[in-house]
Amino acid sequence: MFKSIFCSLALLLALFSCSPKKEEKTKKVIPKDTTLELINARIEGNRKNPALYAQRAELWFSKGKYQNAFDDWTTVIALDSMNYDYQLKFSDIAFLIGKSRQTKQALEKCIVLKPNDITASLKLAELYIYVKEYKQALILLKEVTKADNLNAKAYFMRGLTYKFTGDTSLAITNFQRTIELDQDYYNAYMQLGILFGARHNPVAIEYYNNALNLNPQSTEALYAKSLFFQDHGDIQSAVKGYNMLLQMDSTNYFTYYNLGFIAFNAEKDFRKATVLFTKAIKFNEAYTEAYYMRGLSFEQLAEYAKSIRDYSAALQIAPHYELALNALKRVERK
Repeated sequence: MFKSIFCSLALLLALFSCSPKKEEKTKKVIPKDTTLELINARIEGNRKNPALYAQRAELWFSKGKYQNAFDDWTTVIALDSMNYDYQLKFSDIAFLIGKSRQTKQALEKCIVLKPNDITASLKLAELYIYVKEYKQALILLKEVTKADNLNAKAYFMRGLTYKFTGDTSLAITNFQRTIELDQDYYNAYMQLGILFGARHNPVAIEYYNNALNLNPQSTEALYAKSLFFQDHGDIQSAVKGYNMLLQMDSTNYFTYYNLGFIAFNAEKDFRKATVLFTKAIKFNEAYTEAYYMRGLSFEQLAEYAKSIRDYSAALQIAPHYELALNALKRVERK
């Protein structure tokens, strides 16, 4: 059927957030941003000073105005293209707003400026992975590990690259090397759990447990572990894990769906299944498979009008959904 997996690796982009300003409770006039005004005034007085533009770029960034920050960093490196730190900062903001060409140029400049500093090389390898230039990523990462064979992140990135190219054996080798070098590398444990889970190897549970030891509140690790139990017939452990997950995240619609799937297939409790699929739909109104499975549950309860409603809803979202098409035809004949 349609068991969905919730695990995902946050690979390249960091998440930034800004604290919203509190609204004034009085009718006082809100003052202008004196810091920005001050920097602007300084720039007006010295337009050739890259440090001033860098200062304003950081202020824009702190306010979540990433395009403004990018524009100022562009000015910074135009004024001082030989500054390694400036180029590295520019690469970060360029990548954040999807400017891959500018990101690559800045990182290549960094490598020229400091050939022995692998920071830029690792960032460039991340970029290559992101744009699916896996051959280039592996070439660069080979150079990094040759220069520093104890760099856990480099081996982790090699593991990702091999995974994305379909070589799961080399991916596993590199992820295992990662945790040899850094036993607290959460994402490496997750990747090993996923890869061994795909091989139906129960050692996947050990890797998920290691990830959970590092982050007990990890819903992705708990979900993946529970899904492994479900896929391999340990329904009791799966249900226990899913219920623990819902205590952490009561809006996780994948979990409601999988519990509904268990209620339908393993427990044959079709009424319970409709309740769980309804909860999945509540938190994702476009969940096609949940509509289909709820329709199937109502069909088992001989509540055909409700099943027709759900099959039709699934087809509104995915008009070529064959299971729903066949189910709707079947029920309409009853």
